[in-house]
Amino acid sequence: MGIVQDTREMVAKGRVTVIDGQITQEDFTKLVQELCQIGSSIPTSIGGGTLGHVGLILNQDDYVLRSAGGVPFVMPTNPGPCPETLSDDPMTREREMAQHKYAVKEYEQCIGMQMGLRDLIVQAVPKEHLTGITDKLLGLSQLSIQEILNHLVVEGADLEDFDVEDLMGKMMESWNINESPAVYFDRQDEYEEQLTKAGINRNPILRLRLIKAAIKATGEYDIELAEWERKPNIEKSFRNFRPYFQKQWAKKNSKNRTNSKSASFGIANNAQEKLQHDIENQSEQEALAELLAMMQGESDKKLEKFMQDTTSTLTATTKALEALSAKVNKSNNRRRGNGGGGSGSNKPDQCPHCKKTHFEHGKCWELEANSSSRPANWKSVKARS
Repeated sequence: MGIVQDTREMVAKGRVTVIDGQITQEDFTKLVQELCQIGSSIPTSIGGGTLGHVGLILNQDDYVLRSAGGVPFVMPTNPGPCPETLSDDPMTREREMAQHKYAVKEYEQCIGMQMGLRDLIVQAVPKEHLTGITDKLLGLSQLSIQEILNHLVVEGADLEDFDVEDLMGKMMESWNINESPAVYFDRQDEYEEQLTKAGINRNPILRLRLIKAAIKATGEYDIELAEWERKPNIEKSFRNFRPYFQKQWAKKNSKNRTNSKSASFGIANNAQEKLQHDIENQSEQEALAELLAMMQGESDKKLEKFMQDTTSTLTATTKALEALSAKVNKSNNRRRGNGGGGSGSNKPDQCPHCKKTHFEHGKCWELEANSSSRPANWKSVKARS
């Protein structure tokens, strides 16, 4: 496949919202926004090279306001086949061929982009709104994207009186202090844009009064509003108020988050100090710390398992100690009774072999059976006698 078809299929992967019934200003604005997002996804050097193919969608004035350096977007013409009048110089000829090849690519990308955008518009817009401009043989292929969109503006439903009243009510809606002012301003801009389409002119003075009233109603920004009022009148425009209040909101919001974190850390530290003060045994401290961690971050089921495991460990340890104690007692008893010494008492008595008092008469060194355990300097009592 060529560049045209590849570009068309790439654009077709984009998604636009399907319009149900009559086209409202909100529907139209959303369609243009979605088309612009898709158009900007494929880069081109045309029109400053920063907005992709958005110049196929916006009119020239709107595009120039947004392009880098105010460069207009001019739809390229078909460069045709490579010209035969190329330079005889090999390097110059190669450069001219590369330039022609690039021009062909730019042109074919624009064609593929327009075809893909038309496909998306057909998907989004009810057929009856395109009937008046659809050719029986060519469909919409003879029209540019801007021509199709201009037609949809005319086809769109006019705002009824109750729609205007609803929009005016939304312009005076309250502001939630947890919402960024920039989001609130953008939403109000959309309402104002719809009212403008209905013939109601923009009124920045009214906008400023409405937003100040909404902010004052929260009771949280009296100091910031007073600081604004102290500014020179020439600076107190709605255009200047937007960045001013956005900055004030961000500053206060950041401070509130910091204070909240500090308070949380203080409470946690005090609780930890009290726990450590109440616990004297180090092993108990470790066990309790683990228990607290599990209570804070784990479920009751895991806590129950921890307690079961701790009980099992203690039980096993107790059994091991009992077994060790029994083994030691058994060994002592065996030592006391070995060799017939004594009558089972725990006191040593006289050995019948060496006449000395000690335990375990059967291990007496006087017996030849125990000769291997005799010390080097040992002498028999019999030899001394």
